[in-house]
Amino acid sequence: METDIVKKQNVVAMFVEFLPSATIIALNIAVPTLFSNMVAIEYRSPDAVVQITVARSVVLRLASIVVLVVSLHARITNCRSENEYNENKCRNCKEIRCWETYVGIEFYKIAMMDFFVNMITTASEFIRKYVKLCTKIFTTTF
Repeated sequence: METDIVKKQNVVAMFVEFLPSATIIALNIAVPTLFSNMVAIEYRSPDAVVQITVARSVVLRLASIVVLVVSLHARITNCRSENEYNENKCRNCKEIRCWETYVGIEFYKIAMMDFFVNMITTASEFIRKYVKLCTKIFTTTF
């Protein structure tokens, strides 16, 4: 019974650990599609559409990095101040021994997750276009 509880706690801990990275990746996938739909509604020239879409995407990516850095800063300073006063109060703070390494690990997680998501997206697009091309070639019209 205890092993089931420990396994569930480990799964929840892993989920919480990867939640910021997964949220940023999900937003980086979903929001540019929303931006392109918004530009279609706004009735702008093609040059303005490209500029607005690129500007919105860049602002989204920079804002997500800023939010990540601020949340990491808050966690690191919170753990450091709580560790000074009460060692038992903050359980998760014991794992942050070197804040530089911790921040590097978080950015590495985001980079790797983004790479794998982009690879999966690219592969799925390639497969979709290949299947579409094959169905177009092999369909006979009379």
